[in-house]
Amino acid sequence: MENYNNERAVLEKKHNLKLETMEEQAKLEAEKAVYKMRNDLITDNIIQNKILSTTEAIYYRTSIRDLKMLNFGSDDNKDATGKVVG
Repeated sequence: MENYNNERAVLEKKHNLKLETMEEQAKLEAEKAVYKMRNDLITDNIIQNKILSTTEAIYYRTSIRDLKMLNFGSDDNKDATGKVVG
């Protein structure tokens, strides 16, 4: 009887470990899907637009009226702050 109880405890432990592993794998797959979706949906244009709107919001909230922005980016105007310089 004791041998049966030990075997049952071992089988239960194996089963629980397998379930935990399956749950962790399901969580990882869900996280991968979320990261892939974010990567596919968030383009450079969206990021640059967010940078520009955040910069504008900071500018309008401050009392600095003679603020000049400098674009230290490349000449191809891909830098979002370069669009503010005027």
